[in-house]
Amino acid sequence: MRRILASFAADRRRLLLFLAFFSFAVNLRGPLIAISPVIDAVRADLGIDDATAGVLTTLPVLCFSFAAPLAAWLLARFGIETGVLLTLGGLALGSVVRALDGFGVALAGTALIGLAITVGNIVALMIIMRDYFERRRSMTAIDVFAMNLGGMACAAFTAPIAEVAGWRIAIAVWALPALLSAALWLALRRRPANPVDPVAESASPPSATPVWRRALPWLIGLAFGAHTAIFYGFAAWLPRYLGDAAAMSVTAAGYAASLFQILGLAGSFGVPILMTARGVSRFAPLLSVSLAWLVMPIGLLLAPQWWLLWLVFGGYASGGGFAVIFTLIMERAVGQDDNRRITAFVQGVGYLIAAVSPTVLGYALQTSGNWTAGFLFLATLAVINAGCGVAAIARK
Repeated sequence: MRRILASFAADRRRLLLFLAFFSFAVNLRGPLIAISPVIDAVRADLGIDDATAGVLTTLPVLCFSFAAPLAAWLLARFGIETGVLLTLGGLALGSVVRALDGFGVALAGTALIGLAITVGNIVALMIIMRDYFERRRSMTAIDVFAMNLGGMACAAFTAPIAEVAGWRIAIAVWALPALLSAALWLALRRRPANPVDPVAESASPPSATPVWRRALPWLIGLAFGAHTAIFYGFAAWLPRYLGDAAAMSVTAAGYAASLFQILGLAGSFGVPILMTARGVSRFAPLLSVSLAWLVMPIGLLLAPQWWLLWLVFGGYASGGGFAVIFTLIMERAVGQDDNRRITAFVQGVGYLIAAVSPTVLGYALQTSGNWTAGFLFLATLAVINAGCGVAAIARK
């Protein structure tokens, strides 16, 4: 009986850990997406133009880049669980502050959200490396699935909430999922910790060469930067594009844009399956993502009436691209410390590239009055993603 009870207790803790991890990952994308469906209302209320509005989506991505070394240091100093709670607390507070009056306050709240997700992006892979190393591909898929789920919910429901309660309440309400996840993690901390996977916790990198002097992290960072630049460009401006090209209402465009997040769920699981399929080239998952990213902007330019088809390609690329990059990092890292360092470096390089995307699209739209230049920019990034990704996978 004692063994049965002990087994049940262990299973219950594993279930709680999984639920806590899933709820944590759900919060890592939604706060970024929430402002896009109501960007016109935000712009009008705060008295800002398109390019300035793009800063509200660019600033968190800049935080992902410039704050990555600080986030890596905090995690090395205080550990995974503290990093999780810092992430969730920052997301909850930032969501509320961003909804307060004034553009400066909105920027402050947005920066806080960006800093919180910077820590969260690194700590999520550290959790997988520590607790799910032998199932890292499937757990990476679940991680990306949860992020897409959170983004889908924010894209779908922010505009309807705004119609009832205003845009400020609509973006502040997303503090609640972060608080609920924090409660799960606090409950988990009261239970004895699972033993750390000895493979995941093995020491330092085999080389004393700093990460920034190694070619592989640079290649992964550039591939990741191209991928995230396309994703955040569409995440920021897709509702506006659908309103212009398909004459959709704000609410309808928000629902349609949520399909971009929903379809990412398929990519987050489809690509890992492709990665483990027999007889499939190791380059195929990455190249399928790059091709899908290339098709989406070109398709939207040439045949905007088929926007749903192009969103299928984009959704696949969105979920699949994150899965490819995150899995590649963990498979090339030697131990938790190397994982943390490479993840922070890749995030720093990648998100610095990605940060320009929403602003470039906003500026291109403002100066040209159409979407051609901005979408061709995204198509070029898809080619860069393919080249750097193939080089990273080929490198030993």
